[in-house]
Parts: sequence; structure tokens; C-alpha cells
Amino acid sequence: MGTYTLSERSFWGRVPTNTLNKYVTIFGKIFLVFPRILLLGVWNLLALGLLAITAVVSTRIFKCMVYCWCRGNLLIFGYWWIATTGKVQVPQDGSCIIISNHCGWMEAMYIMAIYSPSYVAKSSIRKIPIIGLIGDKLNNIWIDRFAKGGGGVTAQIINRMKTGGNIIAIFPEGTTSNGTAIVKFRTGAFVPAAPIVPLICKYRCTLGFDPIFCSLSTKWHILNSLAQPAHRMSVQFLPVQYPNEAEKNDPKLYALNCKQMMVTASGLTDTNEEYSDKLEWEKSVGYMNKELAAQQHKDQELLLQGQVPQNRV
Repeated sequence: MGTYTLSERSFWGRVPTNTLNKYVTIFGKIFLVFPRILLLGVWNLLALGLLAITAVVSTRIFKCMVYCWCRGNLLIFGYWWIATTGKVQVPQDGSCIIISNHCGWMEAMYIMAIYSPSYVAKSSIRKIPIIGLIGDKLNNIWIDRFAKGGGGVTAQIINRMKTGGNIIAIFPEGTTSNGTAIVKFRTGAFVPAAPIVPLICKYRCTLGFDPIFCSLSTKWHILNSLAQPAHRMSVQFLPVQYPNEAEKNDPKLYALNCKQMMVTASGLTDTNEEYSDKLEWEKSVGYMNKELAAQQHKDQELLLQGQVPQNRV
């Protein structure tokens, strides 16, 4: 992607790679990447088998195994210690929606370890080996991010919240940012007027490689992450939010109030920028979003076949 200075990062740019990190990454690629890939392979093959067995035997054991699987992957990637503040809470009946700011797969893995929730996740993730299978086992709601209206996801969330014991995790920003701000919330998580459990995840760039998963291809993010000796991550658990009567009747108000509470508690910047602004920023620095490019190619093929592509957000 194009080069930019620290002041040009906006809410989407990564911390520019420095000279120290180039040498650390070279060292890591020589001495750390291969053994970590080997460990990941062995661990995930073992965990996948155990998850498949425990899913049939016992829900409780399955969730314990989900915790071990997720935490093991984070350890292998260098997340040795995750600092936490606040208390893990869920409503008494167990039904709630977990929300968090979104910087990458790391907080998704951590939230999965703690809550074993169903995720609202983009459909392309379903194609990833192991991840997609576990998502199906956790009863994920798969979404076409480019489909108009979200492809009926809100209706699925509402139906899930009608029964007790359902925990759904949603990243209401709808995309990853660089962790300096909380960007505009989509309202799908707030339409059911269910209790909201908010989290704030933060990352610290220690050796020059920015661990956030934003404006970088998956393969290069994984490779460079594995090449770093350690990463620093912190999680702030915030109190459960229950909607008042006005918020029950106005999902936008509920979303706005939850976001403002998270901004105040975290000290992050409040902004109304969203995914479309991210695409514009990526274009301005010379990065081609592969997901968008693939969708554009698909739309072109439909046009050549005389079909009309579906409306996009």
C-alpha cells in the first residue's frame, strides 16, 4: 500500500514500520515463524478434533475447549498476557449482545474464549478452515457485508433474543479501525432492545509492527504477527447496559448512548466515519481492498451476463 506519515493515519492507517521493526521482523521470520506455524498446525488439528467430540458430548465441555483453543492460538501468536479491568458480566437470564470496538481477529478470539458467543460475521470468514467450522458450531449469523439491508441479519438477531441463554457478539462498527477511535455504529445490535455488554480492546505497538488488522492483507498480517516476539493487548469490561423505554423504541438512540458511554470510559475519539470512509482512505493511500475488488469483479461478470447486481450499501 502507499506510504503515509503518522499524522496521516486518520482512523484507518497502521503505525508506519520503523527501522527497528524491520530487523525484528527479519529475525522473527528466520527464528520464530516456522516453529509457530508448526505449533499452530498441531494445536489446531488437536483442538479441532476435541471440539468436534465435545460438541456432541457436552455443551459445557465444548465451551471449555473453545476457551482453550482460542487462548492457545493467542499464546502462540505472542499474546502472552492480556491485561483486564472491570468484571465479566452477563444478565441473569443469560441472553445479551456483546459489543466491542473492532481492531482485528484478536479481540474476536478473546471474546470467543470468554463468552463462547454466536457471532455476526462476514460470510467470507465461513470459508476459512477451522474458523468457519467452529463458527457453524457456535451457530454464527453469516452476513454479506455488501448486501442491502444486511441480508436480513437484524431479523435473525431479534429471533435469537426471544429465547433465553443466547449470547451474540457483534462489532457494531462493521469494520476494523486502527484503535484510535470508535467509528459510527450500525444499529442492528440495538434493534432487539436486548441488554448490551460492552468491551473496549486496546493494543500497543511495542516493536514497530502495528498488530491491528486494518488495511493489510490477511497473509501479511499473519506472517508479520508471527514474526514478533510478543504483542500487548488490554480489555476493559464495562457494566451491562439495559435500555430505557425511549431506547427500546429508538435503536439509534440506544446505539448512540452505548457508544458515548464507551467513548467516555475508554478515552478514544468519537467519530461518525464508517466503512465507506475507510474504503476512500485506503484508495487515497494506494491500498486495494481485496474484498471490494472481488465484489466489483463479480458485479462486472453479472453485467456481462445481462444480470443486474444487487444494490450495495
